[in-house]
Amino acid sequence: KQWYQRRVRGAVLMFVHSQDWDSAQRVAEAHDPGSVSDVLVGQARVAFDAKEYQKAETFLLRAERPELAVKYYKEGNQWEDALRLTQEYLPHKLQEVQDQYELYLSSGGGGGRDDMLTPAKTWEANGDYNRAIEAYLKMTIMQSTDYSLLEEVWYKALELALKFVPAKAQAVGNTIAQRLAEISRFESAGEAYLSIEM
Repeated sequence: KQWYQRRVRGAVLMFVHSQDWDSAQRVAEAHDPGSVSDVLVGQARVAFDAKEYQKAETFLLRAERPELAVKYYKEGNQWEDALRLTQEYLPHKLQEVQDQYELYLSSGGGGGRDDMLTPAKTWEANGDYNRAIEAYLKMTIMQSTDYSLLEEVWYKALELALKFVPAKAQAVGNTIAQRLAEISRFESAGEAYLSIEM
């Protein structure tokens, strides 16, 4: 019996290695159902290498291996998809993946507007307003010279503080008012001070 299982498994792996997916799937389903996930994982790896991310994700979800999809997305710097999958299938790992993403950004990865705002938006969507506020406030003139964007992002932090974390509103308001003044947005700085005084 063991000899037979080893032979079947060897045949499945041979088909996977030669990327004969139909044969691998057929043999696995008929003789070694436990190796069906190996076939799906092999197909996913090939799809990821070909940048067919959605196809690869589907294979890995069918194989019940969402953690592998997250790993591949991270390797391909597809952080938004990695965060989405983590949130949906591995919520207990969301903090860890979020931290890895922030480390990636702080080490010079990404750099686009959406890349910089993804952590804040994710925390906000999850109702973790303290972390969202911190993430919005991480945006400074070091990350962007688009002062309108900075103003918008900082006001978002203040809005969240006023609405959901009132104990933090004073400090957030003071911080963004000071930053706005530094980029010569004096009227907006004054409005920020006024909003925390009310």
